[in-house]
Amino acid sequence: MLPAGRYPASSFVVPGLSSRWACDNLGKLHCGFSIKRMPPQVSAAQCNCMVYYAAMAKKKNLPDYILRRTSRRRSVAIMVLPDGTLEVRAPKRVSIGFIETFLHERLEWIKQKQKERETRPQLPKRTWLDGDVFYINGVPHTLVVKESSRISVEVADGELILFQTDPTNATRARHNLMQWYKDQALHDFKPRLARLANAMEEKVPNLEITNAKQRWGSCQAKKRMVRLSVRLLMAPKDVQDYVIVHELAHLKHMDHSRDFWNRVATFCRHYKAMEEKLSHNAQLWRFD
Repeated sequence: MLPAGRYPASSFVVPGLSSRWACDNLGKLHCGFSIKRMPPQVSAAQCNCMVYYAAMAKKKNLPDYILRRTSRRRSVAIMVLPDGTLEVRAPKRVSIGFIETFLHERLEWIKQKQKERETRPQLPKRTWLDGDVFYINGVPHTLVVKESSRISVEVADGELILFQTDPTNATRARHNLMQWYKDQALHDFKPRLARLANAMEEKVPNLEITNAKQRWGSCQAKKRMVRLSVRLLMAPKDVQDYVIVHELAHLKHMDHSRDFWNRVATFCRHYKAMEEKLSHNAQLWRFD
């Protein structure tokens, strides 16, 4: 599984903790929690598993952070998201005290990563109308929306030309462009998945194009399913191939062990450079 915008993994991981760590009563310990204080990327629907710590963190000289608890996790990880937000993922049994001690020990690393995020290239907020910039295979294209009775998309001379009935309707433009990207991604990735699977002596898995914002790709070995984010079409082709190889490698190794990375390196020698491109350009290769 390859996180979008977070790879190489801007995270620290601690081994799973023993059961003596009691689950905290978050409502009592952090009664100041309010949905209004959640970052804009966190929806109200996520609040059952995510808590945003601001005031409490500042009292302890820690940056604001999102805490995401799940029963499936066996380790604690911290991640700096593309917008600089700090996210902590932890098992339900781990105490807040342990988590915040963990953050204190890595405070300099967190500050460094957040500073790096500030210097990375950013796209202005999308209007989904004339002038927006969209990447295709690593190349920027300027959106031009034209009136037409038939919906279609053309790519020519650095322009991404969308034809639709109302050229001023941004909602329809978004829908039509996203559909074109998904169709194009399936068209481009399917034969490359087959070619790379054959090179890796794997039976060609099924392919699904998703709207994932936080992962470039994922793999379900038992179902022999590879899922690739539609965003991946924005990256250069060598980066796209790396993500495909990464997910195909998970068919044999569902972890990120040494054996996994050795297999990736066999078919993508410069995978570390590809990871850096994904991490550095995550804010450019996005829709919203």
